[in-house]
Amino acid sequence: MKYKKIFSLVLATSFILASCSVSESPNGANENEDSKQVIEVKNTDDANKIADETKDQQASNYSLYPEVSLSINDAKKAFDLEFGVGDIGITSLSLDNDNGKYYYEIDGFLDNKEYEAKIDANTGDIIESKSEAENENKEVLDFTLLKDPNDVITKALEGKENAYVKEWELSIENGKAVYELDIENADDMEIDAYEKTN
Repeated sequence: MKYKKIFSLVLATSFILASCSVSESPNGANENEDSKQVIEVKNTDDANKIADETKDQQASNYSLYPEVSLSINDAKKAFDLEFGVGDIGITSLSLDNDNGKYYYEIDGFLDNKEYEAKIDANTGDIIESKSEAENENKEVLDFTLLKDPNDVITKALEGKENAYVKEWELSIENGKAVYELDIENADDMEIDAYEKTN
């Protein structure tokens, strides 16, 4: 019986001490709940910081330019082979993105005929092609003077944080060969496409 009284006294003391350790704040919430709220806010801040770092890392993982297997010269060769009529003068050439798949779209002109083809930029496969009569003479690009598009893009994006080129087009505008760059995270640009010759 004596041990029961001592056990009851110890148990009662434990309950009293336990209830004293949780104090009420003026607004009726206990301090443990406030602590949880502070921790949650801190965790939210940490989560935002991690999300920002992840976003920056993802942006930095983008290549400055589309990485494809076929160079513009390879694409031109595939274009010429498709039509089998010799060296077709290229009037415009673009590298386009369709749901993550890159292809070249090429327009050419030779002997009063216009040629068009869409070529897979990694395999060289012809996706579609057509030709038709064209009476108007068109200016064609001089491939011997062309700057490499990747070099043009690399130089154009110097100092532009997280910017990259998704697509580009090469054409002749007002007698001048230009690259038009479709830039993500910065303004689009138009760059002279020919190397300077003296």
